[in-house]
Amino acid sequence: MKTRVIILRLLASLLVTLTAVNVSAQDSYRQAVIAYDKVNGSFDKMSTSFKGLGQAFFKDADGVDVNQLTERYFTEVAYEQYIDFMESMMKQHNISEGELTDVTQRYSSPQGKTFLAHQQEWVAEMMSTFLVSFFENSSSLRESNTAPDVSANPDIDPEFAAQFKRMYGMGTSQEILESMMGRMSQADSSQTMPAGVMQWMAKNFYTIALNSASGILTLDDIEFGMSLFSTSGYAKLANPAFMNFDDLRKSMTWAGGYIEWMKAQGAPLRDNEPGMAQKLIESFYGPKVAEKLKGLFGPKHDEGNGKD
Repeated sequence: MKTRVIILRLLASLLVTLTAVNVSAQDSYRQAVIAYDKVNGSFDKMSTSFKGLGQAFFKDADGVDVNQLTERYFTEVAYEQYIDFMESMMKQHNISEGELTDVTQRYSSPQGKTFLAHQQEWVAEMMSTFLVSFFENSSSLRESNTAPDVSANPDIDPEFAAQFKRMYGMGTSQEILESMMGRMSQADSSQTMPAGVMQWMAKNFYTIALNSASGILTLDDIEFGMSLFSTSGYAKLANPAFMNFDDLRKSMTWAGGYIEWMKAQGAPLRDNEPGMAQKLIESFYGPKVAEKLKGLFGPKHDEGNGKD
């Protein structure tokens, strides 16, 4: 059970990290939030993940199409709740309309669109590589608090490595790591990560980030990234304090209602099936990540079998 708790908490943290925001005044700010979300694609990515989750938990029946119902839920119910939450969080952390618009405009530029596409590909690769390394070493980390370090790719261009290191220090993967570890440390003390796990993450995450970036990010991307990360708006959005553990739970309220809503529409739950952990990985992180992790999940990782 403890193993499953650690795995589920790690996936939730990643998900959330590889992951991460008077009529005239209120409407203009809300429109700025919506515009930011559209260019950033956060809601679309999360809803796509949950659409896959629907097929993992529910099955079609007479008059019940799981995909159609899931689409309805995210179109008719979840989107406004999500925007409500993000608007509240952005105001709470004093992100001005001007700062939000500045980040949105930067992402909307040709260079910004290229950067965003490459960044998303890089983060997906980084998270999948991290998950593979973590699960391959999980037994050693739990039992002895140690595991082999990740080796840097010797073929990475030195100029790329130097520029990437500068960008890393300004945000992005560094913020992902700090945010992820912060959320883990805020959990119930009875379920905290072993010290060796946290130390291994802190020691190896940079190397994993660099290895994953090579061949995906370009020097132009890094230049754009450093310009973006230097803005006050991005700094506030990327700050780990932007969403703490309690905020994370609140942010999932709109998603948590999905299960009950689907059941109310008559969608039957699937029976507990072998390979559920693999299905969940594919739902949240896509087939590429799931393929990399294939074979690392056995029956012991599936919910409901009572094994560690």
